Amino acid sequence: MKNTTTDVDVASVIFQSSDPDREIPRLVNRIRENLPASSAAVAEGLRLGITEQPYKIPFYANLITSLYVECSRDSQSGKGLPISIRAVMEDFVKGFQTYLDGLKWLQLRLCAPATDEIQIHFFAHLVALRVVAAGSLLALLQSFVAVLDEPGVSYYRARSAALCAGEALLRCGSALYQRDPTGVNDIITALKVFSEGVNQSKMLASPIVKLHEKPEDLLESMAECREQVSSLVKALSRMQDTSFLSPPASLPRSCLSSPLPEPEAQSPGTLESPTFGLPFVLVPPDALDLEAEDGVSGAPGPVIEDGKPKQPTKLDVPTIHIRLFPDDVTPEDTTPAGYLVRTCMQDILDIFEINRKEAARLILDLPRWWDPATFKGQIEADGLGETERDMQWSLECIAVESTLSTAFVLPIPPHLPIYYYALITELCKLSPSTVGPAVGKSIRKLYRLLDDPATLDSGALDVEVAKRVVEWFAVHMSNFAFNWVWKEWIPDLSLSRHHPRRRFIQRAIELEIRASYYDRIKETLPVEYHDPEATALPEEAPGANYDYSSSHPLHDEAESLLTLVRNRSKADEVLNHSQQMCESLASRMSLADATTNHKVQKVKKEEEDAKAKLKASKGEVVDEGMDVDIAIQDDTSESPALSAALKALSTLTRDQKTALVRALDGFVSFLGSSSGAGSILSREAWHSREHWGQEEWNSWETWGWFRHFCRAYAPQLKTYINTLESVSLSKLDSTAGVDANAAAMVREVWNLALGGE
Repeated sequence: MKNTTTDVDVASVIFQSSDPDREIPRLVNRIRENLPASSAAVAEGLRLGITEQPYKIPFYANLITSLYVECSRDSQSGKGLPISIRAVMEDFVKGFQTYLDGLKWLQLRLCAPATDEIQIHFFAHLVALRVVAAGSLLALLQSFVAVLDEPGVSYYRARSAALCAGEALLRCGSALYQRDPTGVNDIITALKVFSEGVNQSKMLASPIVKLHEKPEDLLESMAECREQVSSLVKALSRMQDTSFLSPPASLPRSCLSSPLPEPEAQSPGTLESPTFGLPFVLVPPDALDLEAEDGVSGAPGPVIEDGKPKQPTKLDVPTIHIRLFPDDVTPEDTTPAGYLVRTCMQDILDIFEINRKEAARLILDLPRWWDPATFKGQIEADGLGETERDMQWSLECIAVESTLSTAFVLPIPPHLPIYYYALITELCKLSPSTVGPAVGKSIRKLYRLLDDPATLDSGALDVEVAKRVVEWFAVHMSNFAFNWVWKEWIPDLSLSRHHPRRRFIQRAIELEIRASYYDRIKETLPVEYHDPEATALPEEAPGANYDYSSSHPLHDEAESLLTLVRNRSKADEVLNHSQQMCESLASRMSLADATTNHKVQKVKKEEEDAKAKLKASKGEVVDEGMDVDIAIQDDTSESPALSAALKALSTLTRDQKTALVRALDGFVSFLGSSSGAGSILSREAWHSREHWGQEEWNSWETWGWFRHFCRAYAPQLKTYINTLESVSLSKLDSTAGVDANAAAMVREVWNLALGGE
């Protein structure tokens, strides 16, 4: 059965074509022969398949349905028992409970070991096919919605529970609405209340900035920004308006198969519809995050542990994606069909973070498994030959937009940004003629979003997003011979030197030079960029600042290593030499440490002798034995390792607090006292930004970095909030000449990030 399970679990082997009418019967016949003895193995294989390729979940749901029906028929002829398929479902439920207990939200969504909502997706498809009882799933969704009403619930926990409930309704809302319309309406109402309750927090997470806009109106005024829970609520509201009579227009094709007949609709003597009831469960509380509670942690963003990237801290900030294409090119995620397509692409990005090449291949292969009306420009084999279909959205634009918008999520992306940049490169290599134009359009759109002087009321890219955009641009250009149409941006060389577009050009060229060399990049640029007045290209090639000059104590070691590199020695020789250098330096440090300890002990001994002589001169008795006993008792009163750890924690806490105070002091001092910081906050000032100079653009950029400082370091800032407010923010009230508008904006950003009032 081992090989059969492998066939079931690897989707490329299971579904040799995307035709479920041909593939599912073949698999049913193969698996049925080994039931019921192998039911647990079959369930595990199916779970692995669902995990790796969640866009095939409807196929697996149909496979379970067909197995259920065939085993029911076999039971009448003595060939098998329907209980075997029930065993498969029970095994799925056990896995679901495991993920629920561990709060693995992605797995729960898909019903497989990757994310939490995945399990719910699988159960929802089975409800639509009438294998799982609708009432049992509805009760399960209500338990997720109950999380939203928990006192002090974190945004991350509430958002994850909301997605589990809402995405299930998109897939089986019709079946649930027929059973209990009031219960379904209550779930949607709860999701709306939750989404509207975090509107102000969305301001700090928005990739597009309008300093003059009210937080609650920001996203509504910008078509380029979308928050996932808000989009889900709008998609559900559209289905609710039609009483869930109209299913999403775009689904993986297998989901459109006919469900099992309802029991009451069957004629006498026919088989009873097999249904499986999900057990009622409660969502367990979050485990205590000691690191987050202490507030003592590293810088925000994915960190490296043991040479591998570690998932970032769960931040209580809404996830907002940026849109780069119009609705007729990429789907509007406030529609049911658009939301399903976008979340499917997002699941692939998250699951295949460990293998960008496989992710790129699966993304371009996605149209095979979806309804033919979903993507345009695709060729499909339908048994009668290949025909061109008149399809709807551009797969390549969806892939590029989803990848980049996730890479630019604030304050930090789910994975290392380089993963998303490398994935774009792989997509271009697999299909340069189709992905290349999508990438070019994305670059031009992002460049316009830096700030579009032609559109008065448009926002501008957040400074952190602009930083990531230019880094991606330089990385991407380095993979494709630095070919770009630089002449398109020549008119922008006349803008203010501190304008975001001018800074983008300067930074992009600087990074390209780092990835190549000065003369190589200079050749790719038009002559207008060579002009010193353009400040786009350095006047001369940058040189190395060599630290290990002849006067440096480690000059000889550095020269020996450079000699090996210049001579192109083998990697093993260089590594061995480096290891020897490390051992030599470690020996020196150990010797220096021993020497220092000896000096310290000598000073302590001299000090003790001086104290003893002083006591003796006063006629006091010096009990050396007692002093020794006390010293020994003090040395052994606590573990040396614990003592060292406490000292390290104390030092880290002190240094972290000092750094945060200094940073906040700098922001408050500049933004509160600078004349430009307060004058640019009005709508009228933003509309006249074409006349801004160095002071205004520097102030605008500082506001951006202050916003990023507050949202990125919110967990650490909350730990020292009383100290920071009394030491730094109080200067807004005590310092003369502080601009009232600037002071109000500083406090608004601070309170939004830290949950104050």
